[in-house]
Amino acid sequence: MKRQITTDIHTFTLASEDHPFTVSLSAEKLHDGLDLITLRLEAAEATVPPVFTLCWSHPACDIQASWHPAQDRNKSFKADWMRTLRSNAAASAPVYALFNSAGRNRLTFAYSDALNTVYYSGAISEEKADFHCRVQLFAETTAPFQVYEAKLLVDTRDFPYFECLQSV
Repeated sequence: MKRQITTDIHTFTLASEDHPFTVSLSAEKLHDGLDLITLRLEAAEATVPPVFTLCWSHPACDIQASWHPAQDRNKSFKADWMRTLRSNAAASAPVYALFNSAGRNRLTFAYSDALNTVYYSGAISEEKADFHCRVQLFAETTAPFQVYEAKLLVDTRDFPYFECLQSV
């Protein structure tokens, strides 16, 4: 299963194996450069979900550093072939920021599900000179459910990156 949704800046692709869920993927423009993507899954009865992956790309233009909650002092980029980041209720949060040498935001994203395990990344593609961003859900054992809803905030406004992080 593949679904796509497009905003002014990005095209988001949601992919998964076959499943009994009704999938809703929508985008809401909150402001110029600030979008809210909503994912909703519904099933007739409680079901264990397959892995869902939401991906998009962002141009590697005027980006010199990154930040995420478990990063420490290393601001370097991960390559798209390296392992992704992991968050759950006990460790980290699914938040990632890319910014320039002046500290200006180029892309900040935050996923609202901080309880379940989420794998996420904003990794550079050396071949294409863009960042391959993704949020992967249900890669670890998850209890069956009938309804799931979460939101992805995507911020490309030219603000100090720490101000964008304050609003997630």
